[in-house]
Amino acid sequence: MLAVLLGALALAGCASPGLTEGRKLIGSGDTEAGLARLQAGLAEEPDNLELRIYYHTQRERQASQWLQQAQQAIGRGDFDAARVTLNKVLAAHPENPRAATLLASLETEVANQGLLKDAQAALTQNDPKLAADKAQQVLTQSPGHAGAVDMQRKVQMVRAQEENAPKELGASAQKIVTLEFRDTPLRNVFDMISRQSSINFIFDKDVRLDTRATLFARNTTVADAISMLLATGQLSKKVMSPTTLLIYPDTPAKQKQYQELTVKSFYLGNADAKSTMAMLRVLIKTRDMYVDERLNQLVIRDTPDAIRLAEKIIATQDLAEPEVML
Repeated sequence: MLAVLLGALALAGCASPGLTEGRKLIGSGDTEAGLARLQAGLAEEPDNLELRIYYHTQRERQASQWLQQAQQAIGRGDFDAARVTLNKVLAAHPENPRAATLLASLETEVANQGLLKDAQAALTQNDPKLAADKAQQVLTQSPGHAGAVDMQRKVQMVRAQEENAPKELGASAQKIVTLEFRDTPLRNVFDMISRQSSINFIFDKDVRLDTRATLFARNTTVADAISMLLATGQLSKKVMSPTTLLIYPDTPAKQKQYQELTVKSFYLGNADAKSTMAMLRVLIKTRDMYVDERLNQLVIRDTPDAIRLAEKIIATQDLAEPEVML
């Protein structure tokens, strides 16, 4: 019986131009044309078992190769080549689920890359909010997307730099003035400087404004005149805005009270963020710290000196494990 079936298949194959021509095309390397000819031949001879088996075998083999090529193209970022290859699979095998899934994922990634390109442009143009919005759009459709997570980190760094940028007095502090005061109450001196420069002064409750001061400053900037006045009166200042200064006694207690705090984020590649936070609490007594376990990120808020010390400590801990050579 088996011999009869094989004989029938052989006869059918010899009598099938679709099978003959399809094999010839595939053998010459024109796989797409060969599959198309086999498919057409199968439409002409739907009961030809050998033709059907050969067609499906060749289609699956070629689809597997094309899918591998498409994945390699996606891996190197050549989305156009991947799209062309996946469409070849679907043309030969429209119901191939792997090809359909890969093509859908490919189109999503193309859209993601466009959004991330827009996000980078926004960041370059100093618009971190728009960059963050674009990154969030990517994460909404592709949770955990590495490029979007990296963009969020960049946005956080830009925002932290903006928040921690030292405040400076505006152009009014560079105005040239001449001031002459002899044994004059501080209140009156600061009032005159404010009138000439439009700089506002806020005073700590322990500043004695009835203390008398002597100041002779000719053809000097307002900023230098203020510095001279503060030095002679054992006072210090903190810039609150381009037009506002806080004046306070130059004592260790007041320096600690008014010293500017800095916020910095550390993205750890090897060390554990929670363990690092515990160590920093012991070594530098920093209390204002936050850990994002998902990103392995440590955020610290402290004085600039404490932040610099934390940077050095973290640098010694966030190291890759050494490789053991046998």
